[in-house]
Amino acid sequence: MRLRVRVEGLERLKAAIEDIKEGIANQEAIDKLSNGLKERLIERAADGIDAAGERFKPYAARGGDGTGKRQEIVTLRRSGAMLDAIQVYGLPDAGIGFKAAKEAEKAGYHQNSGVGKERTKRRFFAVGDADMAWVKKVLSDHAQETITKAFAR
Repeated sequence: MRLRVRVEGLERLKAAIEDIKEGIANQEAIDKLSNGLKERLIERAADGIDAAGERFKPYAARGGDGTGKRQEIVTLRRSGAMLDAIQVYGLPDAGIGFKAAKEAEKAGYHQNSGVGKERTKRRFFAVGDADMAWVKKVLSDHAQETITKAFAR
């Protein structure tokens, strides 16, 4: 003879797990990460720092700011258009890109092929270690909030 005992609370547990699955990678979390990374990229570039935490190489002696003087702190804001053209794309293509092809091309030169006679690269459009640590914290906090809410019912 076999005796069965039904464990109470399994339906509640299943519902909580379903809420967690739906809540972890939702649009709100994706938006928070994408917008946060966009702001981090722009702020870092404005401080003259690349994704690895290194200072950008200065503009050539003739001056990247048009003054004819060497500009020691490079902010990639000569016109402001390139950094202002960075935008966030929502699901299903979640990501960060440029809304203007001209500005995307400029970013590609700085990021990949280099600019000027020396082909100076300024890798600003990348996720560095500090950014990954930030993403990890944001996701961890979001997951904890989601789990807490799921089991609060």
